[in-house]
Amino acid sequence: MALQLAVGPVCIFVFLAGAAQGFYEAMSGVLGAALVDALEIALAITGVGLIVRRGGAAGAKLRIFGALVLLLFGASYILDAVGFSILPDFALFSAASADGTFIKALLLTLSNPLTLVFWVGVFSVKVSREGYGGASRCLFGLGCVLATLLFLSLAALAGGLAKEMITPCQLRLLNAAAGLLMFYFAYRSFRGGEGG
Repeated sequence: MALQLAVGPVCIFVFLAGAAQGFYEAMSGVLGAALVDALEIALAITGVGLIVRRGGAAGAKLRIFGALVLLLFGASYILDAVGFSILPDFALFSAASADGTFIKALLLTLSNPLTLVFWVGVFSVKVSREGYGGASRCLFGLGCVLATLLFLSLAALAGGLAKEMITPCQLRLLNAAAGLLMFYFAYRSFRGGEGG
């Protein structure tokens, strides 16, 4: 659970989805993020993620791509605050919700290649220092996915509870602040630091 305590762009996205559309809508975003985490954890367990960890030109390109996606989401939040939308709603592609919260959370989580690097690092430590074998790695991976579900569900719940107290003006200000945070995460990604 301690691995989930860093609040990043996905957590902010889930909270805002809860504040704008309610708990159940935000939960579709939680499921999208957890699906990507499960995939990346599976890749880390199998060792495929070691290629990403090596970095080089491929790692730099992935970092830049992730930063650009974060900039797009940041700009979207800021423009949404003034009533203009630049991201499509993905309604045709999403069975999870009418406005595509599931797909947006999926894309936002996928946009951060540092998450895969993080999971590869975590599992490298578990294997090299603690001697985790196949079954132990799988159980630990399952625990990590469940922690993602729990932590983001709490963010969705907090957003859903805030929905009842936040005025539309306050929600626009919250969106603008979240947009600025996305810009910060994008800057960190460009610089090579953790972005989410």
